[in-house]
Amino acid sequence: MPQQSLPCLVIRAAPNLHILRLGLWDQFYNLSSNQFTSLAQQVRFACFSELHLRWVEPSQPSFQLCLRTAAPTLQLLTLIAVSFDDPIPVGMDPSPELREAMSTLWRLFLNTLRDTIPTIGFFPR
Repeated sequence: MPQQSLPCLVIRAAPNLHILRLGLWDQFYNLSSNQFTSLAQQVRFACFSELHLRWVEPSQPSFQLCLRTAAPTLQLLTLIAVSFDDPIPVGMDPSPELREAMSTLWRLFLNTLRDTIPTIGFFPR
């Protein structure tokens, strides 16, 4: 499926979608991390009950936007191999600054979950 077709299909189906399983990684194609951002900006999920994300790289703002639009009806959220596409200091050696930046990103993520879906439970697999 051409890369441009995915957003169009999801955008058209979004108002009637109850379940979305989305994986944006393909070992044979270089998929842009902007795919998720594009979907988050254009899609409003009115009757979402399940969202399953696998191998996606959203930014914190795009993840927050997606979650806010899905939150009123969302009952199940699955995240597998999700990494955030936010700028962090990169160095060859793990530094305290790098660890702090990564901790901050994940703290923001957990705060987003708590603030957007107050009834959410955390169940690691």
